[in-house]
Amino acid sequence: MMLGIDIMDVDRFVDMDNERLSRIFSAREIEYFQKKNMAPETIAGMFCAKEAFFKALGTGITPANILKLEVLHGQSGAPHYHFHPDILAQHQYLSTSEIKVSISNTKRTSVAVCIILKQFYTTVNRMTNI
Repeated sequence: MMLGIDIMDVDRFVDMDNERLSRIFSAREIEYFQKKNMAPETIAGMFCAKEAFFKALGTGITPANILKLEVLHGQSGAPHYHFHPDILAQHQYLSTSEIKVSISNTKRTSVAVCIILKQFYTTVNRMTNI
């Protein structure tokens, strides 16, 4: 199991311009922000979710990898990750891993946690969590 968590002040994301947003988030993520009236706590929470994922990997977030991970939302509103093929190529076990993300916000603080349950095939061909 791999775990990452991130917490930050929402104030860092107040009045972000589109240029700065586009260096951190994909067009689909920015579209989600627009549906949420560009609420800074929403933006901060999704940034925390990205940071939590890269902390779980042990790589940390960089300008080179931040756009290779999207935080999207299903019909229920629950967040999930969408990976660029480069991430899956570098970390092949992710394609068979169970990955969970949770985001929480207040007006002042956002937090996200990511849990990666690595799975591998044993010699008897059954999936095993580690």
